[in-house]
Amino acid sequence: MQPSSFGFQPGNGAGRDAFGCQHHGLADDAHIAGGHIDFFRKGSRAGAPGLVETPASDRGFLAGISLAGDHHRRIFSQHHSRLHEFDANSVYLWRFDEDYKADLQGSFDFILMEVSTASLDIMAEEADARGVTELRQTVAEVDPLLGGLVRSLFSTMVPKAGYKVAPHNTLLADELCTAVAIHLVHHYGNGRFGSTDRRRRLSERQETRSKEILDASPCGTGIETLAGETGMSGRAFIEAFRETVGMTPHRWATRRMIEKAQSLLGRAGLSPVAVGKACGFADLIEFEQAFRNATGLGPADWQRASRS
Repeated sequence: MQPSSFGFQPGNGAGRDAFGCQHHGLADDAHIAGGHIDFFRKGSRAGAPGLVETPASDRGFLAGISLAGDHHRRIFSQHHSRLHEFDANSVYLWRFDEDYKADLQGSFDFILMEVSTASLDIMAEEADARGVTELRQTVAEVDPLLGGLVRSLFSTMVPKAGYKVAPHNTLLADELCTAVAIHLVHHYGNGRFGSTDRRRRLSERQETRSKEILDASPCGTGIETLAGETGMSGRAFIEAFRETVGMTPHRWATRRMIEKAQSLLGRAGLSPVAVGKACGFADLIEFEQAFRNATGLGPADWQRASRS
């Protein structure tokens, strides 16, 4: 996948959104354009918005996942209706070419994923899937893997000027978008999937060049940039890098950032806050977590131990 171009749009505060929800009732109303999938965060502390209606269109497919339990909705069809209970990580998936009408009640904290038909074709090709023409419709199916991926994606976003946000770590956000796309195609797609026995590796030149790019900008480099150096798709590059190096590009870049941090922490006069910032971490909390995961110690403890 090629999801390096991220955009954000806050809700406009008036009227209804593209899914039938009133903007003014939403505490969370964000849109991230992540490659072939548009991600939307929709949430309200006051509870679900009640009746929503979306007329049929040619927009493709919509997957939604509830981040909280205690959500329920009655979905209306032409001749009957049915009540569905949602736990945390419960997924619904439907086609935009059908009218949608539902009465939403209880909690309301969702991440939505809109996929056009054209995008699904590209996602299927890059996921080594053949004959994928649709995503399987489902309601209230629990999918903890998808829930973890989209939560992690939105956690990479940090506030910028005004109401805008952007991914602090573009590389991680790209990998997560790629993983979401592959999961949607493989778990909900109706096609045939290629063999996973083929293990493509980077050439020595490709490996060296990829590492040079990551060293120069470990957080700001996108998968599209790295894949472009090899002529591969985003997914193919991630798999080839992992097969060659033994870890994903993001993990390798994080390890290099930790190595740089260890070197800087050994110098007199540099605080963990200054070191974390110099190494590209979003804040001290992210730096401490990554450093502790890698070394077993927090940066301040490691600094004291290295000087004793």
